[in-house]
Parts: sequence; structure tokens; C-alpha cells
Amino acid sequence: MARGDRARPLAIGVIAVERSCDGLSRSTIYVWTIYETYEEAVMGIVNIDDDLHDQLRRASKVSCRSINAQAAYWIKIGQLSERNPTLTFAEIIERELAAAGVSPPFLCAVDHDQAA
Repeated sequence: MARGDRARPLAIGVIAVERSCDGLSRSTIYVWTIYETYEEAVMGIVNIDDDLHDQLRRASKVSCRSINAQAAYWIKIGQLSERNPTLTFAEIIERELAAAGVSPPFLCAVDHDQAA
């Protein structure tokens, strides 16, 4: 295991084996545990203004995210915006979706006068 990795039990097995030797019956019980390793996530506390926290809470309800997920989303979009100041929000989202392999269909413009 690498430094900082932790292990949690994934499965526990028990087997009992009985055998006879020279007329004597012996039982042996084997117990084993299979561990899954994982890297421990490091978290920190960030102090933010009460108004910003309120905005996070409200935005998270609208976007169906947790408050932490909404903050992470805003941070990521902010970082991408700083690194790519010539791109619009829509262009950043389009690039991120494409990088993730998501290709939403394009909507066609509809003339409402002819559609009715």
C-alpha cells in the first residue's frame, strides 16, 4: 500500500475443516479477511461569507446538487474561466461536455407562426 492509503474490510470468510487422523477427530477453522485499499480523501475547511453560503444553498436546490457539489462546480467553472478568459460560459460547458464524451443533440429553431 502507498503512504496515505487505508484498507477497509471487503469480505470475511470462514471455513471449518474436519479431519480424522489416527482415530482422533480434529477441527480446524480458517478465518480470513479480504481488504480493499483506498486513498484517504483530504478535506479542508473553507470560510466563506454568510451571503455566499446562502447563495450556494439556494443554487444547490435549483441544480439538484449538494451545497459542497455546488461550491465545487462554481470553483471548477471559475478556474476554467480564469484559464480561458476569451471563452464564454457556454463554450466552457460545451468543451467540458465534449471532453467527458457527452454529445447532446442540437435543438432546431422553430418558427412559431408556422408550427401552429
